[in-house]
Amino acid sequence: MNSQKDVMQVLVSDFKDDTNATTLATLPVGEIGFFDAANAIAASGAGRFVLNNGGVLIESSFVKSFAGWASAKAYAAPVLHKETLVLTGAVVVGSLYLLRVEMDIKGMTGKYIKEAPHRAITGDTTATIATALKNAMVAALIREGNTALTVTNPAPSNVVIEGVLQPYVPGKKLGNAVPFRTSITSPDTELKLGTITTAGSRGVGTGNWVHAKEFFAWGNQDAFRYNSWRNNFEPKVLSSASKSYITVVVDERVNMPSANADVPVNIQIIVALNKDGAASAV
Repeated sequence: MNSQKDVMQVLVSDFKDDTNATTLATLPVGEIGFFDAANAIAASGAGRFVLNNGGVLIESSFVKSFAGWASAKAYAAPVLHKETLVLTGAVVVGSLYLLRVEMDIKGMTGKYIKEAPHRAITGDTTATIATALKNAMVAALIREGNTALTVTNPAPSNVVIEGVLQPYVPGKKLGNAVPFRTSITSPDTELKLGTITTAGSRGVGTGNWVHAKEFFAWGNQDAFRYNSWRNNFEPKVLSSASKSYITVVVDERVNMPSANADVPVNIQIIVALNKDGAASAV
């Protein structure tokens, strides 16, 4: 029987593009190419991806329909989510102004909520209150060792909150920014949500994403790699979390033969090319 329902394969090259070789026999070390059943280079269609890893050929599963390199390559840097809150209206002495942040922390049930209060006193303006709310939120985050956000007030009466990429720990933490939303309560409005200044995105082909995928897929296909519990020792992956990759992702559903019948299997093949690497040899 097939040992698993779904299969992920990750091939990583330190070159920034696919190979210029015309046959599998001439594939240079470190390069990746797409080859047909006759081992000739193919631009699209049926075939498999092959990486020459120091003289050892690592091959993906055979796919029926590859769209082609030009249409499949993708890279985008992560964009950090940013929200802006603006205090308006006349200051009401004695009233409570409240800055609130809700974070969605992976693995945590419910919201992680932090609040920063300030009660207006004589002489306060919207600018001084914004500064006080910023300082109170920064202090609250520091007390708990929370590094998920930066809080500033770059303009009078404004509070700006922006996400921060978190540390990447293989097999434990993905290194993404924490999703959040903000609001402010003041006398002139009961509750006002923060304005999204920049909508965040996780990007495509970030080093931690490729490394996490390769770490997860470790041992699926390559006979020379270890196939054991992944938290026992450092994985022998080819990617680096500190690099950026142009990625090609191919998803197909194939029938794999087993002892009794063919088993439908979902296959995902990820090809990662170092965005800042050298060009493939001519």
